[in-house]
Amino acid sequence: KKNTMSSLVRVAEEKDFPQILAIWQEGIIETFPEIGVTDKMLQKFKNNFSQREAHHFWIAEDEDIILGWQSYLPCTNNPVKAELYAEGSTYIQKNYRGKGVAFKLYRAALNYLKNHTNIMYIFGFVAPDNEPAFKIAHAFGFNKIGLIEGKAKGIHKIDTKIFVVNHLDKDY
Repeated sequence: KKNTMSSLVRVAEEKDFPQILAIWQEGIIETFPEIGVTDKMLQKFKNNFSQREAHHFWIAEDEDIILGWQSYLPCTNNPVKAELYAEGSTYIQKNYRGKGVAFKLYRAALNYLKNHTNIMYIFGFVAPDNEPAFKIAHAFGFNKIGLIEGKAKGIHKIDTKIFVVNHLDKDY
């Protein structure tokens, strides 16, 4: 496994999409093996990425290999709140987890969001058994608000998640 200390964090570009998509699919298949990635999900993901200037996608790369990515998507269509609330997502390639990639992504993205956007609150969801993800989110100011209980409906099944929020009230 590579040392990621030389990795670079930057805003995602069109050329990055195939690698970002592959990392996302890997994470979705791990998290939702019974569903996998549907055509509808794939189209929504492509739409989100195509609007990345407004949705804030960052990547961590090393020698043209994307190690992980992070996005902050609007989480409401309410015109009053749309620029104020975002939902954060972080996906790291399996081979690069625990190597400092998420740390670099969080630091760069949260500082940018705090200082250059109107976003005031970032929401996130962490699997209770994903201790490394909760630990880094908490280190970057995400506080546990509660649990979203697991539920199934049709082919969809969501396991219990820890609901976290960051108020973007400090420098990272």
